[in-house]
Amino acid sequence: MWGAITEAATSGSIMFGAVLSAVIPIIIYIVYRKLHQAGDPAWKHRDGKK
Repeated sequence: MWGAITEAATSGSIMFGAVLSAVIPIIIYIVYRKLHQAGDPAWKHRDGKK
C-alpha cells in the first residue's frame, strides 16, 4: 500500500516539475518582453513607435 502511494506521489511531483520547467521560462519571456517594450528607446523599436 505504501509503495503505491509513494509511486503516485513521485510521478505527480515529476509531472509538476515538468510543467514548471515549461511554464517558468514562458513567464520569464513574457515579463522580459513587456519590460523591453516599456523601457527600450524609440530607435530600438522596429516601427519607430513607442
